[in-house]
Order: sequence, then structure tokens, then C-alpha cells
Amino acid sequence: MDLHWMYSEEANNLAAEDPAALSLRLAKDFQDSSRNAAAAGDSEEAARHRRVSDGYLDDAISRRQGEQA
Repeated sequence: MDLHWMYSEEANNLAAEDPAALSLRLAKDFQDSSRNAAAAGDSEEAARHRRVSDGYLDDAISRRQGEQA
């Protein structure tokens, strides 16, 4: 998980310009960290990061559907 990026100017700009794209980026980052945690044998951390990733993915889908309505 790239915490530095999450609080960067680039992330702030993306949040202002395309919140759904930001949610997709965060979903991917949390998926990656979930895989890393699973590979390290930390199933609880992996599950926690999967849930966060799923939340960001749901948010991105909702935002995109709202744009199309």
C-alpha cells in the first residue's frame, strides 16, 4: 500500500477530477497489499485489505453508474 501516494498532490487532483478513477486506483492498491499479506501468511490482514478493496470497487462502480444516468 503506497500511503505516500494516497496523500500526494496527484491523488488529490485525481479525487477532484475523477473520483471513480481514484476509487479504482485505491481498490487496486488494496488488492495488491492483500495478495502481499496472503503471501506472507497473514490471512487476517489479507481479508481486511480485500474488504477495503471491495468497498473502493463498489464506490467506483456506483460513481460510474451515476455518471451514466
